[in-house]
Amino acid sequence: MARLMRWQSVLPKIVVLGLLALVISAQSVASPSTGYREKDVIRAFSGANIKLRTTVAGNESQYVTALTAVVPATVTHKKTWAVAVWVYESPALATQAFKSGVPQWRANGIASALVSNLVVTVVPKGREIGAEAPPFPMPQLVRNALSALKRA
Repeated sequence: MARLMRWQSVLPKIVVLGLLALVISAQSVASPSTGYREKDVIRAFSGANIKLRTTVAGNESQYVTALTAVVPATVTHKKTWAVAVWVYESPALATQAFKSGVPQWRANGIASALVSNLVVTVVPKGREIGAEAPPFPMPQLVRNALSALKRA
């Protein structure tokens, strides 16, 4: 129960970190929606045994859907981690958000990836947002889900 409570305190930090990337990124005129849809992402991650949940982030000028999950050690076979997939309306908006967030994520030892209109972050259990930390590689389960998404 205590572990669950700790993860519940980490997930809002992931959401805040993503929102910070939105705020920092400059606004641009986006082309019509291209890239992956929320349901495609959920399906690909479900295939990797990662059950994403939907939350909405952003504002009327930069709408983004946040899909999050805490992946327990029983699934990862290693250390527990949390994943967030930010689904942007366009690859241009995702690129802006990624470029504004990635320096801090790297400094904090958070794995991140940019795939078309998606920004993916993975935070290992016990990692403090805002504290310098060693690099954390993108988990194989997430790489598998992203590969399945690209093939779909």
